Amino acid sequence: MNIALDVHAMNAVRQCPSGGAMSSTVQDEEVANDRIMLGLFESVERYGGQSQLHIASELGIALGLVNAYLKRC
Repeated sequence: MNIALDVHAMNAVRQCPSGGAMSSTVQDEEVANDRIMLGLFESVERYGGQSQLHIASELGIALGLVNAYLKRC
């Protein structure tokens, strides 16, 4: 599973459900964060004993990010 994430989103402004404005960058970062967390959970569930390096390679993210996300969990 290789999830391509675009972390360089445009700074357009969208309307939030609450009526306020939320930049697309913030929304895109939240979506990217959610995708990484889901990918991390799926990877750990599938191959519980694999290395962080393998997870990073599988998700297409930096090794340090895998470490940070695992600590958050």
